[in-house]
Amino acid sequence: MARVILLLHVFVCILLAGCSLEFGTHNEAISIGAAGFITDLADGESVLIKNTYYTLSEDTSIKDSDGEELSFKDLEIGMKAKVWYEGDLKESIPSRADARLIMIQKDRQSLTEQKVVASAISFLQEGESQRFFVRKVTYLAAEKAYQLEMMSRSNTDASFFVTVDELSYEIIYQD
Repeated sequence: MARVILLLHVFVCILLAGCSLEFGTHNEAISIGAAGFITDLADGESVLIKNTYYTLSEDTSIKDSDGEELSFKDLEIGMKAKVWYEGDLKESIPSRADARLIMIQKDRQSLTEQKVVASAISFLQEGESQRFFVRKVTYLAAEKAYQLEMMSRSNTDASFFVTVDELSYEIIYQD
């Protein structure tokens, strides 16, 4: 009888060990990416946020900050987003990752910044292949304007600044 119980315990331990190994090999860690602005929507398959292209799949969930489900068609240039991705961040320029959740920010400030970013990109973009990264957005209260620190994807060695009027969304200054 003791031998049967011992064999049963060994069998259960092997079974549980196999289950835990199987579980660990099929699930990759989920990491949070840098929050930023969507500056490119590529072929219905990926979005450029800061300096990373996030690839979308059937496993990707897109929601707004109120929890409402969105689709790729709902995404727009300039939207402020937080991203969670699975697996490793593939180092390149721009880097790449597999998006699992994209959370679009809907607060008043984010919606205003969306218009500012979209205006700046529209002003700067000379061709379909030209893409930009938005590194930082700063509100300049004295000037009643927003200053964007940006980089061109074709020249990641130097950033430049664009200043956008807070009411008209017109470009005031570019260096």
